[in-house]
Amino acid sequence: MRLIPIGIAVAAALSPCLAPAQDYRSYYTVLHPQAFTLDWRAFYEAGDSKTAKVRADYPHRLDIPYGSHPKQKLDIYLPRDRPAKAPVLVFLHGGGFSEGDRAHYGYLARAYAEQGVIMVVQSYRLTSEGFHYPEPLHDVQAAILWIHRNIAAYGGDPDNIVASGHSAGAILVAEAGVDRSWLTAAGVPKTTLRGVVAVSGRYIFPPTERAFAAYVPTDRDKEQASPINHIVDPAARFIVAVGSTEKEYLDPSRAFHAALGAAPTHSQLIVLEGQNHQDSVDAFGKPGSPLFDSTLALLKGQP
Repeated sequence: MRLIPIGIAVAAALSPCLAPAQDYRSYYTVLHPQAFTLDWRAFYEAGDSKTAKVRADYPHRLDIPYGSHPKQKLDIYLPRDRPAKAPVLVFLHGGGFSEGDRAHYGYLARAYAEQGVIMVVQSYRLTSEGFHYPEPLHDVQAAILWIHRNIAAYGGDPDNIVASGHSAGAILVAEAGVDRSWLTAAGVPKTTLRGVVAVSGRYIFPPTERAFAAYVPTDRDKEQASPINHIVDPAARFIVAVGSTEKEYLDPSRAFHAALGAAPTHSQLIVLEGQNHQDSVDAFGKPGSPLFDSTLALLKGQP
């Protein structure tokens, strides 16, 4: 077994109040807009605004710790009517492992809550705070274990969890999903993780990789952190999605899908026509998009 999850902290008290959003104005993408073709300031501003509206419309619990670090927290978004054994969708944000926060992405929960799904939006430790592989991956594992042990109190099904993520988050959930030995080590049935939805990720870190040096500082880290290299005991179903204009993510997504196809799992590749790196995460929460519809079918146990 390659990875051992960190300890789990159980929240004793929950606050339904509105939590302040992470301050996106400190993010590299916002401070250096000239380095990017997409407007990340506008993206985060829109995410905060839409998330506030979802919190006004749906029951939720914020800032629940699954570990001791300030980033080891999650937010739970619930359907209006208290569910019974509802499917659970976990979402991890992107941001190059160096920026981002769950507070910007609660808006994705609206469409799923309307369908009776509980959505958990998770934060994890970042390279900007000195953390690197495998610590963010341990956070994903720890949060899923916390959910398995606690989500029944919110009306969720602890044995029907789907892990999803965008960009860096896609890489993390993919890695958690291709080798489920960490679940066995924790005494949790492997089938608890019913599937993985990976959106706009790069699933291999070649030795020449420089873009994520803070996350994978050594060649050994690069090899170990590449999900495509470790499809050992994958979840039963994967959805691999990418926007057709995301040139640097298209080939890695296709290669990961092909590698999954050679393993004992079912993988669906979705190419979102005309969509970019921001569009793809929005499509995840947009009814009628092929990504949303396929994710909902996975959550509902449909083919």
